[in-house]
Amino acid sequence: MSLLSLLIVKYIPILLMVSNILNNFVADKNLNHYNCLSITHSIDCPMKRIALLFCMLVLSVALYAQQEVTKFMGIPVDGTKSEMITKLKAKGFTWYPAKDCLTGLFNGRDVTLYIYVNGNKVWRVAVLYADEMDNINTINTYNHLLSLFENNGKYYSQRDNQAIEEGTDLHNEIRYHNKQFECLFLQQPQTISKDEVDSMGERRVWMTIILDERAYNKFGIILFYENGYNEANGEDL
Repeated sequence: MSLLSLLIVKYIPILLMVSNILNNFVADKNLNHYNCLSITHSIDCPMKRIALLFCMLVLSVALYAQQEVTKFMGIPVDGTKSEMITKLKAKGFTWYPAKDCLTGLFNGRDVTLYIYVNGNKVWRVAVLYADEMDNINTINTYNHLLSLFENNGKYYSQRDNQAIEEGTDLHNEIRYHNKQFECLFLQQPQTISKDEVDSMGERRVWMTIILDERAYNKFGIILFYENGYNEANGEDL
């Protein structure tokens, strides 16, 4: 169910009440403002004006919530690729057209950014940690990032997110057992509660470990900030 649908269901009783109140309005052609149609109603004109304003506020909130998308470093993962590049350069990243990537600092570490588009809209920003890491450092970095996300109120952590046990042989698990070390988080909007998790599925942030094919027992960590609203949904099939 979409975020807008959830809000509509939640506020249907209020909207119906406001609709009944608004039915009591009539336009005064001479004065060009709204007057009360009947004195038999117990609610006076000021209260009706308040109800009208409340209705407009609810609809504005619904429209705003519908537009909330995943953010990377405060930048919406949306718009054109060139717009995204410009905003990231303003954050201190350097654009390399020949390699189609940006480099800079993220969370105190050197990273490389890759921007993915669907049509002409950005739907994913990939954040690759630039440093090659051995088994121990990879586990420590992964578990540290997991802890940072889980303790950040802006994110909802999936229950099956798990830290990697100390001493795990990453190369063996990934290469020979097809093990995928990954965790998923959902960015929480400002206008919705934790209980309504389904609507947050379009604001995904997930992390995984990849093998460095150039060197034995070396790994990389990559994070994906994804805007599901812009993701391909099979329209070209």
